[in-house]
Amino acid sequence: MTEEVELTNKTKYETLEDLPGVGPATAQKLRELGFHTIEALAMATVKELEPAGISEKKALAIINAARSSIGISFIRANELLKMRQRVLRLTTGSKALDKLLG
Repeated sequence: MTEEVELTNKTKYETLEDLPGVGPATAQKLRELGFHTIEALAMATVKELEPAGISEKKALAIINAARSSIGISFIRANELLKMRQRVLRLTTGSKALDKLLG
């Protein structure tokens, strides 16, 4: 329930121009660099935005806004392992096939 509340409080941006600090000219430069979506921009690094003439501080703010918009966060490996262990598994009825499929 807490995760649902957190997700509803975050702003969902549709286009690059919707991001704070990104106007039409900056959005065009980002598209020329290959960043056409919010998701692509969320995976970018500050160094990748340098050719667009964006300062390091502004690039970091843009990337963080994109990441928070789509809910990208980093988790530790042990937390991921716990999540994977809670995944329900379906059986095929064949132990050998289940073992092959993982």
